Amino acid sequence: MANLDAAVADVWTQLGPGRPETAYSAALAIALGGDHQFPVPVRFRGSVVSVTKADVFIANAPFGPLVVEVKLADRATPEAMAQARAYANSLGGGCRCAVVAFPRTHHAVPTINRGPVATQPPN
Repeated sequence: MANLDAAVADVWTQLGPGRPETAYSAALAIALGGDHQFPVPVRFRGSVVSVTKADVFIANAPFGPLVVEVKLADRATPEAMAQARAYANSLGGGCRCAVVAFPRTHHAVPTINRGPVATQPPN
């Protein structure tokens, strides 16, 4: 996930504060060569009951697939990490997750929280 740091810094340098969350996530997807608003199935007892969308998904990240949840906040919350982890679990074992929080002002810098690797296959 080393290039995640560089991509976040590039997006922040180019866009700066005050943009909508979707602008940061779309720019980050471009910077990482990933997919923006990637569909993630929600399964119950083997059946797809819903489809949600991960902000950014990189299938060919250097250390395996990566889901990135983007937030407009001064820091990542446990709830945002739980959401990213749920996306990674839905996409299968070996998928990594991270939360990137882009701050609302220029007085702070974006933060990145990396989560655990999903170890279970999708239900």
